[in-house]
Amino acid sequence: MLLTVHPNGQRAVSEATAFLMTSMLSDVVDRGTGWQARRFGFTRPAAGKTGTTNDYRDAWFIGDTPYLATGVWVGDDMPRTIRNRGYAATVAVPLWGGS
Repeated sequence: MLLTVHPNGQRAVSEATAFLMTSMLSDVVDRGTGWQARRFGFTRPAAGKTGTTNDYRDAWFIGDTPYLATGVWVGDDMPRTIRNRGYAATVAVPLWGGS
């Protein structure tokens, strides 16, 4: 049997808040820690957020476009350093932008 979902359509945030958040997170991709997505050829409108944990054990980038939201996580099931200075901007963003 196939699951059918009927969302209730409740607004989570106001349009003004959504606009401001999207604007700020678009700057991450265009001029901030997510700029490498552009370097690797991602040209569509996008917004995103990078993250790196202590000791460079995890790095992630969550990005969204007007039609799709995706995330990339780089890490190990057993906590250990990915690599020296393994920031999300250098290990996760290129995977997201280049895919």
